Amino acid sequence: MNQAARLCSRPREKGDRAFNCFQSCETMKERIHQEPKVTGAVTAYDALAPFYKSISAARSPYLEAVEKIIATGVRGAGSLLDIGAGDATRTCIIAETAGIQNVVAVEPSAAMRARCEKKVHFWECRAEEIPETDLKFDVIVCLWNVLGHIQTTEERLLTLAKAKRLLSPNGVMFVDVNHRYNAVVHGWSRTLWHMLRDYFFWSDTNGDVIVSWKIGSRPVCTHGHLFTQKELKILFQSAGFVIKGEWVLNYRTGTVCKSPLRGSLLYRLEAAQDEAYVPAPSVVWGNAALTFRKR
Repeated sequence: MNQAARLCSRPREKGDRAFNCFQSCETMKERIHQEPKVTGAVTAYDALAPFYKSISAARSPYLEAVEKIIATGVRGAGSLLDIGAGDATRTCIIAETAGIQNVVAVEPSAAMRARCEKKVHFWECRAEEIPETDLKFDVIVCLWNVLGHIQTTEERLLTLAKAKRLLSPNGVMFVDVNHRYNAVVHGWSRTLWHMLRDYFFWSDTNGDVIVSWKIGSRPVCTHGHLFTQKELKILFQSAGFVIKGEWVLNYRTGTVCKSPLRGSLLYRLEAAQDEAYVPAPSVVWGNAALTFRKR
């Protein structure tokens, strides 16, 4: 038996260098095994789908405040497109409250779509894959930081540009996002660190984070992005939007705040009037809304 074999075969005791090395290796293996896997947003929301109602309920004051502002501002609209609709519960709440008859929900997660409790037309694609269509929408929403789950600035810009093309002439879009200068959520010291980092070392990726939910003993992790007001204004302008309304909402209570340091951001957008609008051919809503399916 060679020396290595004798070392492995003899009993290991505390204090033994071989034992300590063995324990360190085992601990490292355990840590690597336990390291949560970061998945794409669609995979993450497939895993979250059975728990989505309870996750939403935990943030209901904030979510309901956003829904109320939107529904109040779009009463009488004829059509609604929800980008990243999840189980479409909020889509239906906004549509029913505002009296909107024609509704389309964009949702790539099959598990989330399966949780929808009402009859909703789904486009089964990612936000950045929204199809070309003759349909125009009076209201488009992209809520609960869906924009932050789109990984790159280029893809976010593409999504917003597609949304703009789908707006009717007097249409409006609502977007709400997580704000990295929200000191109520992130704490004052971390918020200050974010500000200093942005000031001295600005990058489009400064707001990139790993978003994590704990489902039982198992974490579900995906990529996300926390925005700044300056970043959003440039993004909206680049996509051809103008900001017509802005709210800061406390993420825990849903109350409207004056300072952007105290909440998440909700925007009302309209298409910039710098180009002539060319009416789309007449379409029949009931059939046209069902024409696109991506599996």
